Amino acid sequence: MIVIKKDNTHVSFDTGKVRNWVVWGVREVKDLQERISMEYTILTETLSRLPERVTTEEIHQVMINVCLDKEEMEYSRVAGKLELASIYKNQERLLGLYKPQTATFSEVLDIMESKGLWKGEWLEDEALFDPKIDDWLIELESYDLEFWTVKQWSDKYSLSIDKLAVETPAIGCLGIAIAYHGVTDLAFEVAKDLITAKLNLPTPALNGCRNGNFNSISCCLLEGGDNTESVDVAEFIASQMTSKKAGIGITLDTRSKGDPVRGGEVTHLGKQPLYKAIEAAVKKYTQVTRGGSATMTFKAIDPDIEKILLFKTQKCDLATRVDKIDYNFAYNDAFAKAVLLDEDWYLFSKYWAPDIHDNFHSENYEDYVRAELKKGTPHTKVKAMDIVKQFGASRGETGRMYCINVTTTNKHTPFIDIIHQSNLCLEIALPTKPYPDMADLLSPVSVGETAFCSLAAANVANIPDDELFGFYERALRTVDKMINNAPMMNASMQESLLRRRSVGIGITGLASKLYKAGLDYDGSPESIEFVAHTAEMHMFALYTASIKMAKEDGISVTGIKKDWLPIDTMVSDREPTMDWESIRGLPRKHSVLVAHMPTESSAVFSNATNGVYPSRSRVVYKKARMGKVQFISEHFTPDKLTAWQVDMIPYYAAIQPFTDQSTSADYFTDFTTLPNRKVPEVNNIEWFIRQSYAGIKTAYYNNFLDTKGEEVEQEDSCEGGGCKL
Repeated sequence: MIVIKKDNTHVSFDTGKVRNWVVWGVREVKDLQERISMEYTILTETLSRLPERVTTEEIHQVMINVCLDKEEMEYSRVAGKLELASIYKNQERLLGLYKPQTATFSEVLDIMESKGLWKGEWLEDEALFDPKIDDWLIELESYDLEFWTVKQWSDKYSLSIDKLAVETPAIGCLGIAIAYHGVTDLAFEVAKDLITAKLNLPTPALNGCRNGNFNSISCCLLEGGDNTESVDVAEFIASQMTSKKAGIGITLDTRSKGDPVRGGEVTHLGKQPLYKAIEAAVKKYTQVTRGGSATMTFKAIDPDIEKILLFKTQKCDLATRVDKIDYNFAYNDAFAKAVLLDEDWYLFSKYWAPDIHDNFHSENYEDYVRAELKKGTPHTKVKAMDIVKQFGASRGETGRMYCINVTTTNKHTPFIDIIHQSNLCLEIALPTKPYPDMADLLSPVSVGETAFCSLAAANVANIPDDELFGFYERALRTVDKMINNAPMMNASMQESLLRRRSVGIGITGLASKLYKAGLDYDGSPESIEFVAHTAEMHMFALYTASIKMAKEDGISVTGIKKDWLPIDTMVSDREPTMDWESIRGLPRKHSVLVAHMPTESSAVFSNATNGVYPSRSRVVYKKARMGKVQFISEHFTPDKLTAWQVDMIPYYAAIQPFTDQSTSADYFTDFTTLPNRKVPEVNNIEWFIRQSYAGIKTAYYNNFLDTKGEEVEQEDSCEGGGCKL
């Protein structure tokens, strides 16, 4: 056998060198017999797979593949050590950082700065040469990491040379923490939170900061009004914010097809060409590995609704199809009631009935309808049931037709201003206003408002109860730094960002926390209470931290109902367990604090099950930039229910009361269990009514197991973009 080295020299194969790597990889397996057995298995299977001519990289990858094919935790951990060894080798060859495992922080700092990898004002701090940071790095490098943690870091978050990772997770996490917090004990604690899989940060934070790029605002929500200048401004913002890695949530509150324009001189072409323009705007710039994406919100009273519900489906002809963006069906309590009672429903154009559209969220919406009907305002009468059937069919076909109850969203919130929509992934609920024209956008303070949210997540499976308040304070202080350091498009957006200080810190790893407690997503009172208590503790700790920060910094956020608490408007019979009255009316630094986002990719780095969802199976292979990454749900045992078997509504209903924003609420459909392998229409209707009356604000993906029992892979709307944790 011939081995081809990095410098293209050819040498004879040396079994001893492979064995040395295997011995190094299994060295921490405690049981001697198990260690010997694993060493023999990995070595013999590696040798059996190698071709006659092989590169050193291929040998290393075959060793890793042998371990991963076992789909067992002990073998996976060996694969993780071997993957980390690849980064060490890159550091030696590309950075000249010899014996990188024992390098001091000052050595790392000098090399990273000289190579132009680390840059920015944070490097001017003389405290960076404090010897205590060497001890910090030694401790961070000592933590054992799972394979998927190292692999996801290597592929997606590490700074690189020639597309090869040159930062270990420890070095990168320490750089991120110091870039945000300086050389402080807080920075060290945050770095530990990252490396020990407690704190989950968004992609722009994980692959930025230490390189001088603090553009880490994750979510952007914007609105276009009913004039050409306003629509053009919305398209411009969507394009520009996509280029800054933000995920886009958008609504165009315009008149409908056939409505008069310029006093009847011409007629309106409807939503389709406007949506097509937004689709082009978010697709023309890439976000690292893919184009951007947007979710378009439209109202249940739109006269174009039957056409809009088809725009993403194959029932729509190619000439009018707009399927490169996703859609969010905005309804209200009145619509849910009309579906439940099988009543008539009235469609009104923005042109003829602006009051109806402006008050669509209102709990008194039906009074506005009666007033318009009495005036003889033009409308179309349909059956609410027919609309929800079509919504269910489109959601069933694409999985990407979402929904938001704007009545519930505007009731269960501290905001005074109106919330019209959600974001790309349906977990954000913030007020927006359309810009009347470009001059307003460029003004120091605008009439219009684009909403921004900064994200993070807590891996609740790894945070002991006695560490909760300290952890959440560190997490919030880190996200607050994101807000302070974020560059904005213009002065009015900067003003809005700092005035609102909207934060969305979510939960991830909930399934692991449940499983470790001996519980499951089986609908039992015990498991639902466990989830509700977790959500309540999560929110209470964040509110407490924000109150403390407001007192310290002298910043008290405006634009909210200051006496509002989640216990005032939640849909739940459960009695709270925390002393909420003790914090009522106290000033806090942030408008909102909680949003439960999808963590499909970053959960891999944080060694967490996805968000608040149950596990799909014990072993999953997740999409990643450099192929698929294996993830093992360590605490998922054969007796647990898979996501495909779980009714998620009771769990989202337990979480929403203690969520001032919303949840990227995924649902799961297994076609193999259904009669004729199709979802009965009545099931879609029942689901819609149940989730609405449970007080759940939003619904995100509908995931599928096809008729063969194979998972239908969705192209993740957030993958590669800033919105995705």
